[in-house]
Amino acid sequence: MRRNIFFLLVTACSVLLVVHPVFANPTGEKNAAPSLPNKIIKATVTVIIDKLPADKRVKMAKFDQQVQRYIESSDYIEEDYVASFQVGVQLFLEDYPYNGEDRYRCSILLNGPDLQYSDKRARFAFQENEQLTRGQGFSAIGGLIDFYLYLIIGNELDKYDDLGGTHYFEKARALVEQGKFGQFFEGWDRRDELMRSIFTENHKKFREMK
Repeated sequence: MRRNIFFLLVTACSVLLVVHPVFANPTGEKNAAPSLPNKIIKATVTVIIDKLPADKRVKMAKFDQQVQRYIESSDYIEEDYVASFQVGVQLFLEDYPYNGEDRYRCSILLNGPDLQYSDKRARFAFQENEQLTRGQGFSAIGGLIDFYLYLIIGNELDKYDDLGGTHYFEKARALVEQGKFGQFFEGWDRRDELMRSIFTENHKKFREMK
Protein backbone atom coordinates (compact mmCIF):
# COMPACT_ATOMS: atom_id res chain seq x y z
CA MET A 1 0.00 0.00 0.00
CA ARG A 2 1.33 3.45 -0.81
CA ARG A 3 0.43 7.00 0.09
CA ASN A 4 1.74 10.40 -0.95
CA ILE A 5 4.23 12.47 0.97
CA PHE A 6 4.48 16.15 0.10
CA PHE A 7 7.56 18.33 -0.17
CA LEU A 8 7.03 22.06 0.08
CA LEU A 9 9.33 24.91 -0.82
CA VAL A 10 7.81 27.99 0.76
CA THR A 11 8.97 31.53 0.10
CA ALA A 12 7.38 34.70 1.44
CA CYS A 13 4.36 34.48 -0.86
CA SER A 14 4.79 31.37 -3.01
CA VAL A 15 4.63 27.62 -2.51
CA LEU A 16 6.16 24.93 -4.70
CA LEU A 17 4.58 21.52 -4.15
CA VAL A 18 6.20 18.28 -5.26
CA VAL A 19 4.54 14.93 -4.61
CA HIS A 20 6.60 11.78 -4.01
CA PRO A 21 4.99 8.36 -3.50
CA VAL A 22 6.25 6.44 -0.46
CA PHE A 23 5.16 3.28 1.30
CA ALA A 24 2.67 3.80 4.09
CA ASN A 25 2.20 1.78 7.27
CA PRO A 26 0.60 -1.60 6.50
CA THR A 27 -2.45 -0.52 8.50
CA GLY A 28 -2.94 2.57 6.33
CA GLU A 29 -2.93 4.73 9.47
CA LYS A 30 -0.96 7.87 10.25
CA ASN A 31 2.67 7.48 11.32
CA ALA A 32 2.94 5.15 14.28
CA ALA A 33 4.22 6.66 17.52
CA PRO A 34 7.89 5.81 18.21
CA SER A 35 8.60 3.42 21.06
CA LEU A 36 11.24 5.74 22.54
CA PRO A 37 9.96 9.32 22.26
CA ASN A 38 12.54 12.07 21.89
CA LYS A 39 11.30 15.64 21.72
CA ILE A 40 14.66 17.19 20.87
CA ILE A 41 14.93 19.07 17.60
CA LYS A 42 18.43 18.59 16.25
CA ALA A 43 19.77 21.60 14.36
CA THR A 44 22.54 22.17 11.87
CA VAL A 45 23.17 25.92 11.72
CA THR A 46 25.27 27.91 9.26
CA VAL A 47 25.69 31.67 9.52
CA ILE A 48 27.14 33.43 6.46
CA ILE A 49 28.96 36.59 7.58
CA ASP A 50 31.05 37.29 4.47
CA LYS A 51 29.23 40.58 3.78
CA LEU A 52 29.82 41.97 7.26
CA PRO A 53 32.67 44.41 8.00
CA ALA A 54 35.67 42.88 9.76
CA ASP A 55 34.69 43.98 13.26
CA LYS A 56 31.17 42.58 12.89
CA ARG A 57 32.54 39.29 11.57
CA VAL A 58 34.47 38.95 14.81
CA LYS A 59 31.40 39.78 16.89
CA MET A 60 29.17 37.28 15.05
CA ALA A 61 31.78 34.54 14.58
CA LYS A 62 30.05 32.20 17.04
CA PHE A 63 26.48 33.20 16.33
CA ASP A 64 25.86 29.81 14.70
CA GLN A 65 26.60 28.14 18.03
CA GLN A 66 24.17 30.46 19.78
CA VAL A 67 21.37 29.66 17.32
CA GLN A 68 22.03 25.92 17.55
CA ARG A 69 21.98 26.02 21.34
CA TYR A 70 18.84 28.18 21.27
CA ILE A 71 16.98 25.62 19.17
CA GLU A 72 18.23 22.41 20.76
CA SER A 73 17.80 23.56 24.36
CA SER A 74 14.22 24.75 23.86
CA ASP A 75 11.23 22.55 24.64
CA TYR A 76 9.16 23.41 21.57
CA ILE A 77 7.15 20.20 21.35
CA GLU A 78 4.58 19.41 24.02
CA GLU A 79 3.56 15.94 22.84
CA ASP A 80 5.51 12.91 24.11
CA TYR A 81 4.98 10.73 21.05
CA VAL A 82 6.76 12.87 18.44
CA ALA A 83 10.03 11.47 17.12
CA SER A 84 13.08 13.70 17.02
CA PHE A 85 13.93 15.25 13.68
CA GLN A 86 16.61 17.36 12.04
CA VAL A 87 16.35 20.95 10.87
CA GLY A 88 18.88 22.92 8.87
CA VAL A 89 19.15 26.68 9.36
CA GLN A 90 21.12 29.09 7.20
CA LEU A 91 21.33 32.77 8.11
CA PHE A 92 22.79 35.30 5.70
CA LEU A 93 23.77 38.48 7.53
CA GLU A 94 24.43 42.01 6.28
CA ASP A 95 25.38 45.05 8.32
CA TYR A 96 22.56 47.46 9.19
CA PRO A 97 23.94 49.83 11.87
CA TYR A 98 21.72 52.37 13.59
CA ASN A 99 22.77 55.02 16.13
CA GLY A 100 25.71 52.97 17.35
CA GLU A 101 23.64 49.82 17.82
CA ASP A 102 24.67 46.61 16.04
CA ARG A 103 21.82 45.69 13.71
CA TYR A 104 21.65 43.22 10.86
CA ARG A 105 19.68 42.48 7.74
CA CYS A 106 18.95 38.79 7.64
CA SER A 107 17.83 36.22 5.12
CA ILE A 108 16.89 32.82 6.51
CA LEU A 109 16.64 29.41 4.85
CA LEU A 110 15.17 26.76 7.11
CA ASN A 111 14.81 23.10 6.12
CA GLY A 112 12.63 20.56 7.89
CA PRO A 113 12.07 16.88 7.08
CA ASP A 114 9.95 17.77 4.02
CA LEU A 115 9.55 21.54 4.16
CA GLN A 116 11.83 24.40 3.22
CA TYR A 117 11.15 28.03 4.07
CA SER A 118 13.01 30.97 2.55
CA ASP A 119 12.63 34.51 3.86
CA LYS A 120 14.72 37.49 2.80
CA ARG A 121 13.00 40.25 4.76
CA ALA A 122 14.19 40.30 8.36
CA ARG A 123 16.00 42.75 10.63
CA PHE A 124 17.29 42.33 14.16
CA ALA A 125 19.64 43.87 16.69
CA PHE A 126 22.30 41.82 18.42
CA GLN A 127 25.09 43.18 20.57
CA GLU A 128 28.48 41.74 21.43
CA ASN A 129 28.29 39.34 24.42
CA GLU A 130 24.49 39.20 24.15
CA GLN A 131 22.94 35.78 24.71
CA LEU A 132 20.14 34.39 22.54
CA THR A 133 17.62 32.95 24.99
CA ARG A 134 13.91 32.11 25.11
CA GLY A 135 11.44 33.09 27.79
CA GLN A 136 12.45 36.74 28.09
CA GLY A 137 9.81 38.26 25.85
CA PHE A 138 9.62 38.60 22.08
CA SER A 139 12.85 39.24 20.19
CA ALA A 140 13.18 39.84 16.45
CA ILE A 141 15.67 37.04 15.73
CA GLY A 142 14.21 34.61 18.25
CA GLY A 143 10.70 35.27 16.97
CA LEU A 144 11.83 34.67 13.38
CA ILE A 145 13.42 31.32 14.23
CA ASP A 146 10.48 30.24 16.41
CA PHE A 147 7.97 31.20 13.73
CA TYR A 148 9.42 28.90 11.10
CA LEU A 149 10.13 26.12 13.59
CA TYR A 150 6.48 26.15 14.66
CA LEU A 151 5.44 25.79 11.02
CA ILE A 152 7.73 22.80 10.61
CA ILE A 153 6.53 21.27 13.89
CA GLY A 154 2.92 21.81 12.84
CA ASN A 155 3.62 19.99 9.60
CA GLU A 156 5.18 17.09 11.51
CA LEU A 157 2.22 16.83 13.91
CA ASP A 158 -0.17 16.71 10.96
CA LYS A 159 1.47 13.40 10.06
CA TYR A 160 0.43 11.84 13.36
CA ASP A 161 -3.17 12.98 13.40
CA ASP A 162 -5.57 14.84 11.12
CA LEU A 163 -4.84 18.55 11.61
CA GLY A 164 -2.72 17.58 14.59
CA GLY A 165 -0.38 20.53 14.06
CA THR A 166 -3.04 23.23 14.43
CA HIS A 167 -1.83 24.18 17.92
CA TYR A 168 1.63 25.00 16.53
CA PHE A 169 0.25 26.94 13.58
CA GLU A 170 -1.67 28.99 16.15
CA LYS A 171 1.60 29.62 18.00
CA ALA A 172 3.16 30.83 14.74
CA ARG A 173 0.19 33.12 14.13
CA ALA A 174 0.57 34.59 17.62
CA LEU A 175 4.20 35.42 16.84
CA VAL A 176 3.06 37.25 13.70
CA GLU A 177 0.86 39.49 15.83
CA GLN A 178 3.81 40.33 18.06
CA GLY A 179 6.21 40.84 15.16
CA LYS A 180 3.92 43.16 13.20
CA PHE A 181 3.89 45.66 16.03
CA GLY A 182 7.48 45.25 17.16
CA GLN A 183 10.48 47.46 16.51
CA PHE A 184 11.67 45.28 13.63
CA PHE A 185 8.36 44.79 11.84
CA GLU A 186 9.71 44.38 8.31
CA GLY A 187 8.72 41.05 6.79
CA TRP A 188 6.00 40.22 9.27
CA ASP A 189 3.33 41.40 6.83
CA ARG A 190 4.46 38.65 4.44
CA ARG A 191 4.50 36.12 7.26
CA ASP A 192 0.96 37.22 8.08
CA GLU A 193 -0.02 36.45 4.48
CA LEU A 194 1.59 33.03 4.80
CA MET A 195 -0.42 32.29 7.94
CA ARG A 196 -3.63 33.39 6.27
CA SER A 197 -2.95 30.92 3.46
CA ILE A 198 -2.24 28.12 5.93
CA PHE A 199 -5.64 28.60 7.56
CA THR A 200 -7.60 28.53 4.28
CA GLU A 201 -9.93 25.65 3.48
CA ASN A 202 -7.78 24.64 0.51
CA HIS A 203 -4.69 24.27 2.67
CA LYS A 204 -6.73 22.44 5.30
CA LYS A 205 -7.59 19.82 2.68
CA PHE A 206 -3.89 19.50 1.81
CA ARG A 207 -3.03 18.99 5.48
CA GLU A 208 -5.64 16.26 5.80
CA MET A 209 -4.00 14.34 2.94
CA LYS A 210 -0.71 13.80 4.80
